[in-house]
Parts: sequence; C-alpha cells; structure tokens
Amino acid sequence: MSSTAFDKAEQIAKAVLYEGYMLYPYRASSTKNRQRATFGTLYPEHHPDVLNGSEKCRNQLQCLVRGDASSVVASCVRFLQMRSRVIEARDSGMNNHFHWVESLLIGTEINQSLDEAVERAVEAEVEVGEILHRPRMIAFEFAPSLSSSDLRDANGNLLGRIRKAQLAISGNIRLSAETTEQARVFRITIELMNTTSYVSGSDVSSALLTSFASAHTIVSVREGEFISLLDPPQDLRDAAAACKNIGLYPVLVGDPGYYERFGFRHIPELTLEGVPPEFFLALPFGESPPQGVVVFHEAFTATA
Repeated sequence: MSSTAFDKAEQIAKAVLYEGYMLYPYRASSTKNRQRATFGTLYPEHHPDVLNGSEKCRNQLQCLVRGDASSVVASCVRFLQMRSRVIEARDSGMNNHFHWVESLLIGTEINQSLDEAVERAVEAEVEVGEILHRPRMIAFEFAPSLSSSDLRDANGNLLGRIRKAQLAISGNIRLSAETTEQARVFRITIELMNTTSYVSGSDVSSALLTSFASAHTIVSVREGEFISLLDPPQDLRDAAAACKNIGLYPVLVGDPGYYERFGFRHIPELTLEGVPPEFFLALPFGESPPQGVVVFHEAFTATA
C-alpha cells in the first residue's frame, strides 16, 4: 500500500521514532544509560518483566470514526528493531583471530561497538465493514541476519572487523471496529503485540534485541472523519470516554487544519519556544492537560 496517506505526519513520526534512541547512551564509555532508553518499548509477550506487569508487550489505539461500512481505515505500525554492532580488533600476527573492543581508531575514524536501529513498518488498509464483525489479524516477522565487514587502514592492512547481528522478531496486529450508540459512528481498535519467542535467562541486551522500540501507530481515514476524543460533541462524550489507549501520549507540532481532525488542540499552558502557539498542538489522555515549557534534550543540539 502506498504511504501517501501518512506523508503529512512523517517528520513528526520520525521524531517519535528516534526520541529515546538518539538520547542514550551519551557516549560509548558511559557507565550510566548504557542501554538505549527508547519510549514505547514492547517486550516479547513471555518476558518475565511482562509477566510480572512491569513492562508491556502490546499497545492499543482506539479512536472514533464517523462514516459507513465503506469508509477506509489505513494504518501504519512503526517501530525500531535493535541490531548489535560489534567491533573486533585483529590479534597481532593472526589474520583470522579477533577480539572484542569497545572502539577501534583507524586513521581519524573511530569505530565503536554500539547497538544500531533498523526502521520497521507494517501497513494495512481495510474497510470498516470488513472488520466490523470479524477482526483482521495480521501476523508479521522479520528474519535474523548476520554480516561481517573488514576494517582496513589506508594501506589496505587488515586491522579489525565489524560484525552486525539481528535477531528474528515477530508480532501480530489486530484491527477491529464496533458500532456505538450513534448512527454511523464506529470505534476503531488497532492493537500491536510482540509475539517474539523469548529464551528464559537471556540478558538485558538480548531482550532489547527482540523488542519493538518506540512503537506507535499512524492512522488515516478515507470517506470518513475522525471525532475528537478530547472535545467530542455532546452526544458522543460517552463513546469518546470509553476509548482506551494503552501506551500512548502524543504531543505534536503540525498544521492545525490537519491535526485538529484527530482531536489535537492548542493548550495555552503548554508552550514550545520558537513555534507559534496555533501550530503547537497536543492530545492529552486524562482529565488534566499537561502544563509547562517543552524543550528538547541538549543531546539534540550536541556537535561532538
């Protein structure tokens, strides 16, 4: 499916996708925050921290759409998959023997052992009538991979290698619709679940390599319209209050004419320096809207 429907949200979605990934760790040698702290991480469903309730394996989006059975809901589930990037130095005098190093300087280039991220997206497009009485289940998986590349100096001498490993991951997306008390108003539910197998006793790094980082969903509708959950019409307040979103709290900057369709609005008590108030919109979940000055972490402006 073409992703044209999501073009307007692409830049903001990118910021959500890489927010925590870009912040941590501050440097390879840091003993604090050695693991990247992304937001919205979904662990494998059988991970111990999921079973004891301290971590999540799924998220859920619910919204109201005014339309009919032929209205088309397009969704794009997005997340980052972590991939290990290990630097190995060649043992002196032994071409085929290497050992792990935190970093390796070759000329002026520093090669570091750090996790990388691969963008993942799963798109779906359904008519409301298709999922009204029978949910659509979409199973997906991404295969494991292992690669190695040599590190050589300017004279072609072999000094080390880069080894990249990516574990297999899998998940399910469940799309469903239900009627409300109001005619032509439907509650749409999109649920993402991490079904990746988890090996008991795995360390934190292995768990993160099988997790969905910064998981979120973008939704659009054709031949229909979204109804604000924050300020719904009087006759739809109960239906809006019944919507349950799990693991979501968006704050977006965008064109008011576009995002107000999703229920976003300007909150006077929430500001972002340099952005006109009418273009800084938020969608709080709960009775108390957020307040304060929004700032980006200094890591976003760091040059070294």
